Amino acid sequence: MEPRRDDDAYFVGREHLLRRVVRDLEPDRAMRADEVTGATGMGKSTLLRRIRDSAHESAYSTVLLDLTFYEPGYAGRSHSRMTHTDALKNFDALKSVARTLVQHLRPDLVDRIEEAARLARVPVLELQTPSQISVSNVMNVGPHASVSDSGQSSASAGDDSAAAYDQLRVQRIISAGIDLSDALIECLNEISRTRPIMLLVDNVDRVIDTELGSWLLRVVQQLERTVVVLTHEPGRETQLPEGIGERVRIPPLTVEEVALYLERRQVADNGPELAALVHRSSGGVPIGVALVADLLADRSTGLSADHLRGRLDMSSSDPHDRIAGVVSGMVERLEGDVVGDALRAVSVTDDCDAELLADLLREMGHEDFRLREVMKDLETFSFTEEFRDENGYHVRVHPFIAKGLVESLARHDEADLLTRLHRIAATYYFARLKSRSDYGEMFTYEQPATQSLLRKWLRQLVNTKDESSYLEVASIYFDAFWWWGNYVHFDFCDVLVEDLADLATTVPDNARMAEFADALRRFGHHYPYRAKHRRQFDDRHQSADWEQVRGALYDILDHCGLLARRTSRRAGAAAAAPAVAAAAKGLDTTRQVTGLIDVFMAHSHRYEGTIDLALEHYESAAATLEGMRGNWDFAWVVFEHADTLFEAGRVAEALRGAERAAAIHAQIEDDVDDELVANLHRLRGDCLWSTGDHEAALRECASAVLHAYLFHHAGESPDDYTMQFYFEIRGRALERLLALRDSGDRAALVRGIEAVVGSMPTSRWPRPDPEGLADEMASLSVPDLADRLFARGPKVEELGQTTSAFMSEIRPRVPQLLRMLADDLPLGPTSSDDSPSPP
Repeated sequence: MEPRRDDDAYFVGREHLLRRVVRDLEPDRAMRADEVTGATGMGKSTLLRRIRDSAHESAYSTVLLDLTFYEPGYAGRSHSRMTHTDALKNFDALKSVARTLVQHLRPDLVDRIEEAARLARVPVLELQTPSQISVSNVMNVGPHASVSDSGQSSASAGDDSAAAYDQLRVQRIISAGIDLSDALIECLNEISRTRPIMLLVDNVDRVIDTELGSWLLRVVQQLERTVVVLTHEPGRETQLPEGIGERVRIPPLTVEEVALYLERRQVADNGPELAALVHRSSGGVPIGVALVADLLADRSTGLSADHLRGRLDMSSSDPHDRIAGVVSGMVERLEGDVVGDALRAVSVTDDCDAELLADLLREMGHEDFRLREVMKDLETFSFTEEFRDENGYHVRVHPFIAKGLVESLARHDEADLLTRLHRIAATYYFARLKSRSDYGEMFTYEQPATQSLLRKWLRQLVNTKDESSYLEVASIYFDAFWWWGNYVHFDFCDVLVEDLADLATTVPDNARMAEFADALRRFGHHYPYRAKHRRQFDDRHQSADWEQVRGALYDILDHCGLLARRTSRRAGAAAAAPAVAAAAKGLDTTRQVTGLIDVFMAHSHRYEGTIDLALEHYESAAATLEGMRGNWDFAWVVFEHADTLFEAGRVAEALRGAERAAAIHAQIEDDVDDELVANLHRLRGDCLWSTGDHEAALRECASAVLHAYLFHHAGESPDDYTMQFYFEIRGRALERLLALRDSGDRAALVRGIEAVVGSMPTSRWPRPDPEGLADEMASLSVPDLADRLFARGPKVEELGQTTSAFMSEIRPRVPQLLRMLADDLPLGPTSSDDSPSPP
């Protein structure tokens, strides 16, 4: 059994560096930060692992952090060029780094980091949530105030205001990062007071030009009783102050050290000639020495020095070029071997879990293989590494070796295989992402595991350049935008687009993917918030540039191969709309993207005032989405169609449409969608109010409020979406009561208040005296009136928190509300009108 490469037998020529770095902290110093530099393959990571193992035997608490796994992207963008997405990804990376460090050193302090991250983001959330409280804007009744209009809605006022808002978000996220880094400093210094820390940070050059790098260097300089060792390539210095620590350069191995390494690897025919040859070919670069040793050792089947000399390109002065030649030789040597193909497969995917590796090997023609044995064989190579992250166990190949293996695929007339492997990997990650995007699971989109999957998927996808790639991106993007992003700011949508645009630039001749990313960006930029539950005649939606939205949607359809034209049923008008071919009906991704784009087309016409065109698109969307995903999307489209009918004055049809949506929802075998049911009650209330039945309308409004309150309990804690929705639904009831107050009909006002109060729970809920409240309303502010009638909603600082005062209030109310609303679906007819039914 070959020894593991990190064992003492393999650690050659670096012992003096180990002694130099692993030394006690000087008594007169609070901390020390040493920097270790060396070119790719010089053994920086191996040195840190040996330092970690040596430090375990000392008095230090030791943690090794590889920043390769936390690289946020968008390097080199200064504050003036940084978008809020850049800043957000850096903040999320800092949160992951902080959590990893504290989890390793003191798990009981992880909650403190989570709480610090949550509080640090409160000022950012305040920019993304409803703002001014007034009677004229009663739909936005909330417990906080910030800028008057935020998010995408700012874009409609012009690019300058949108850019100014974006920079304000950037500033607040950067401030949040400073606050979180302060919390990390506090935690680490608390830990070090008990036992000094040795913090080993690998590949710091991956983040040196990012905001994450600035925050981490800020942390390093304020640590106490801590030794820090940072590795990076030459020319990528950290700019830490002089005197804070030593600068250690890793030199190449000498011929003598190469000979000792080959001896310990038990390479056959080892001697001065072979050692000199290996040293010349590798330039003494340890990764090259190890690679040649892999060829010469037990997997080489007797490759001799003479054979090796013929395989090495000695003409190049760059040892890394010569090592690339060795990589090519290795590929040829392992041609057709399942382990060799496994190395190539892992190199294509950056890192690989067992399930994906099996898919890739089958694509490469292997059917009969023992996957566990293949994974174990991969671990024996000197340039592979196994690790575990949020998504499970993985293996990866050293980036330099991986690059050579992938390039060899492209050079050896195997470009088609390379593309197919990228497609297999992209399909695998896409399926993993889709499994996380079911209704009720949308909150997982912003979890670190999902963000990691997103980046892996996009890396593979940009290399495929096929039509299905555009469909997959549109599917993930529009899914998130449909459930979240068209209502509140959803960072996931921004991150997806910016990552796609960023990665598209890494692939030659991929301008079309960059154009696609730009179309998605334009769509999100011009689309105003809260289109999902809007007020009629909302200026924010009427002033939006819906033509720009539609133009972006047509560009997206074109990239996805879905663009077709049909003649509108509206007399004398022609409208472009996605057509669903019969052959595509069974393709869920095609149907989903086509249906959702129809929904957004409907929004654009609805809010612009061209109702007939909106209804056409809703009907097309309903026909496309029926039967998919348990009919969740279908039920929502039928509701929105009914809501649009109400706005067009077709009240009886709207009521029947609401009843149909409720009937569809009743057939769904899953939890109640309190958001949809609340909207159906709200729509029935609007219809009843328009007929003059104010008390019945207010009872419907009250039922809507209760379901909107329960909606806070859909996930583990409230978020900005559930908070905004509760304020808007609650605001509709308040708006109706204020209209009765302003009418001067006190008796009608009292009856209206009685209708609301009588629909509320009998305990754990405000129950004011209707007569007394009617008398007080002239002097009550809108927020005070809301507090008198309804349970409060969460505050911004309580969002995402499972232990807040709000959660303590809602938990005991939930069982009572569930019993009270168990059979509450707005199914009963309220009109016998014989007008045509909605779709």
